[in-house]
Amino acid sequence: MSSGQQNDELERIQDRLNRAKSNRTDQASSIPSAAADSSVTSRIRPSAGSTVSGGASTTSGASSAAPGTWESISITSPGGRSKKKMTSPLAGIRKTFGKAASSRRIVAQDQSINLRGNPETFSPTDSGRAGSMSMFSRDSSSRNIGQPPFADEYNDAAPNAESEEYLESDKSRNRLSPVMAQIVGFCVDCYTSMAYHADRLYLNCARGGAGNKMTANIVMIIIAVAAAIGVVVHFSKAGSSSDGGSALPITLSGRAGEVQRLIAEAGVTPMEVLGDKTSIQYAALQWVANKDPAKLKTYDSALMERYILAVFYYASNPDEWTNNDGWMTATGYCAWYGVECVPRDDATQESGISRTYDDNDAITGITLTNNNLKGTLPPEFGKLSNTLSLDFGNNILSGEIPEMHENLKYLLVPNNEFVGSFPEHFKGLANLHGLDLSYNAMHGYVTERINELTNLRTLDMSNNHFGGSFPEIHHLTKITKLHLQNNIFHGTIPSGKLRDYERLEILRLDNNTFSGPFPKQSIERLTRIEYIDLSQNDLTGSIPDIFQSIRRLTTVHLNNNRFRAHIPDSLMHLSGLKSLRLDHNVLTGKIPETVALLADVQYFDLHDNLLTGEIPTYIGFPHDFTYISLKNNKLTGSIPTEMGDLFRLAHLELEGNRLNGDIPTQLASLTALTKLSIHENQFAGITMPIELCDKIRRAEMKELSADCTDSDKVTCDCCSQCYPLAGTN
Repeated sequence: MSSGQQNDELERIQDRLNRAKSNRTDQASSIPSAAADSSVTSRIRPSAGSTVSGGASTTSGASSAAPGTWESISITSPGGRSKKKMTSPLAGIRKTFGKAASSRRIVAQDQSINLRGNPETFSPTDSGRAGSMSMFSRDSSSRNIGQPPFADEYNDAAPNAESEEYLESDKSRNRLSPVMAQIVGFCVDCYTSMAYHADRLYLNCARGGAGNKMTANIVMIIIAVAAAIGVVVHFSKAGSSSDGGSALPITLSGRAGEVQRLIAEAGVTPMEVLGDKTSIQYAALQWVANKDPAKLKTYDSALMERYILAVFYYASNPDEWTNNDGWMTATGYCAWYGVECVPRDDATQESGISRTYDDNDAITGITLTNNNLKGTLPPEFGKLSNTLSLDFGNNILSGEIPEMHENLKYLLVPNNEFVGSFPEHFKGLANLHGLDLSYNAMHGYVTERINELTNLRTLDMSNNHFGGSFPEIHHLTKITKLHLQNNIFHGTIPSGKLRDYERLEILRLDNNTFSGPFPKQSIERLTRIEYIDLSQNDLTGSIPDIFQSIRRLTTVHLNNNRFRAHIPDSLMHLSGLKSLRLDHNVLTGKIPETVALLADVQYFDLHDNLLTGEIPTYIGFPHDFTYISLKNNKLTGSIPTEMGDLFRLAHLELEGNRLNGDIPTQLASLTALTKLSIHENQFAGITMPIELCDKIRRAEMKELSADCTDSDKVTCDCCSQCYPLAGTN
């Protein structure tokens, strides 16, 4: 045979292969009985002028080779001389897999039908032979009459004598388990499809010579590996869904089932969650239904509260609680540690004794601060309709904060590990008075929905990662404490957004990136304000002289900004001021002599500015100073002897100025003094007073520093630190 004739013959063979593919389902439509003696032979018939042999061997019950596939093909010339012989790489696989596939396919197929619960109709061809079936007949809705049926296309027939006999005899057959029936059916389908397409690929590649044959072999190996992986994946999925395991939700029976329905119908926990054996809700359900020593009736209203508390208990790593007294015992939950209830003094008919907290009554609050709670807050807390306060501060709770009941007044979860943005569902907490989210890992913008918390008195969102511009909180007119410090808010502080907060007492915006001027119009109308902290931002301009209208201030912290100009005189008229921090700005001018009016001030910090002039002598009048820092300015003159009258002074920093003169011995009379730093000044030819050295030697003072490296400036043999330091200029 010439090369051209050979190629023509190969093309005819390929054409017959294509037709064999289309007829594959027709050839398989007659499924032989497991006991039948009939045989099915799958062949590729030779055309005139050549002989194509090989293919399927005849087997009893089913063909060992998939329809339309081949094991070897020999192409011979009219004279009978063999020209080529090609052997399918799958031939060896068929020898080991084909027989098992054919012997199991029928059993797997009829079992998979029953497993799916779809109807099936039996058409026995031999009523005298138990269990013989020639085919399954489709129902009238089938779109492919006469084609091999799929498991989901049959309708159940009413049992008859023959089918009952078949089912009875089926017990003695080598019946597959439900999972294995699905797996074997899947494997047979994969094998049949893979064999046909792989054989066709191999035949096409064989035309191109040895190189393409090698490519075909590699492709065949890849296909075989992929098929094996598919079988494993299918097996694992089937096994996990049929092992009676915990992945599938279940409907419980008995008392547990009754409690399950009650909880689900009350909207506390969905039915599918209650039926999931891996959920904490399932564990809590089992406890309250079967293990709770209290053994409450299902109609007892306290049963729901005990269930919710049990959910929280299991969700928060109870083995590591610091205190879990009473929890999960027969005592009423009002006696459980941290649970608060409304006290009842009326006698009950059942006991005739006073009804106290040791009972199952309405839960008004739960306080479990510093209790080493770990885990999440369950959404079931939102169903505690009588609870007014939840306080879980200083624990290790994480996740997002779930939706709470609209009656809640205080939600306090500071110093935990909660994440997520400001919860949108907080908008429903119209009765909320206190919200503390501080020291968590929350983020994102604060939307205008926060304005729906119209009864809010305290809002603490500090020490998180909230960002964006100043929150739109213009409707929170009842707020008294606003903590937004240590976040990443930016932009200006709008003057108009705070002026209606007439009840505001504490305003903390420190350690953000706010910019622009001091919000004068907002601040000057806060007549009840006591605490202002705008420190560690990027505010500019001057500090307005507005403090005469806000006389209740006890704390003013404006440090670490870029404020310029003079210190406003009205600041020194705040007689109730206890802490003033203006350090780390670019303030100029002198320290106002009206500092003497700060009768109650304790913390006075003006360091790292450009202040000039002398230290006012009147600074000794207020006797409550405990901390004074004037370092790193341009102050001149001597240290006032009046400072010796500050009997509560513990910390005095004067370094980094241009001070001169003598060091007052009166400072040695300050019994509370622990630190005195006067280095990097212009003292010359002086000696540290021996009274101060005695305080160091008696360990009454811990730090004393001066320019004592150079004896021409200060002579001090008791200083804890001499400047300039070695190695510095």
